[in-house]
Amino acid sequence: MIKNNINKIKKLRKITGSGLIDCKNALIKSNNNIKNAIIEMRKIGILKFNEKKNISIINGIVKTKKEGKYGIIIEVNCQTDFTSKSKEFRNFINNIIQKILNNNIKNTIKYNLIYKNEIINLFNKIKENINIKRVFILNENIIEEYNHNNRIGVLIQAKFIQKKKLKKIAMHIASNKPDFINIENIYYNLIINEYKIQKNLIKKKNFLYKKILFGKIIKYINEITLINQKFIFNTLIKIKKILNNKNSIILNFIRYELGEKKIK
Repeated sequence: MIKNNINKIKKLRKITGSGLIDCKNALIKSNNNIKNAIIEMRKIGILKFNEKKNISIINGIVKTKKEGKYGIIIEVNCQTDFTSKSKEFRNFINNIIQKILNNNIKNTIKYNLIYKNEIINLFNKIKENINIKRVFILNENIIEEYNHNNRIGVLIQAKFIQKKKLKKIAMHIASNKPDFINIENIYYNLIINEYKIQKNLIKKKNFLYKKILFGKIIKYINEITLINQKFIFNTLIKIKKILNNKNSIILNFIRYELGEKKIK
């Protein structure tokens, strides 16, 4: 009997392209009748949902939220810009954010699997594929967030700094796209690769060669590290000067931009 059930699950998976759990549940509801199981899956929208899973989804929303000692940033994708502006889609994101915060869910969990039923329910309303692309949570210390047109989001965590000033630094991060806080955070291989690139670009190997090469590496480091960037609200000073005035410390920051391939 058990073997027969397994064979039916395999057969239903082959016919529908659906997951193991979906097939198993559909067969249970239909008393192990494959035809009735397919009807059951159609009723709740699983089949149509699975048919559209591989369709390109390049639109969506990046959203940030602070609540208590927590800050959350999330990117959820959909197929069309029209849907990204719809009330249903935005309510869905707000509900997912609240569930993540309420349950203190960690960043490593597969959100699309956990919230599959919610995603299918939304799919049945808007007939578009939905994907929770990424989520990150910060907690404790001072947290600030900034969101630009639901396309760029920043979460930043710091100590010994005014929230108003931290908000401006979050806006700076949104604009200037730093990858790291300071040189200590840069991956060693990145500097080595940049060294090799600049070494090949310098044509004349004269007595200034090492000085020029060193200067280019320093410039590269300054461009990708937050504290060495010129502050967008006062380009005469760098971020590190703002921090040094009050012994402020940036502990972490996360920047999401809608549709970017780079995942931090």
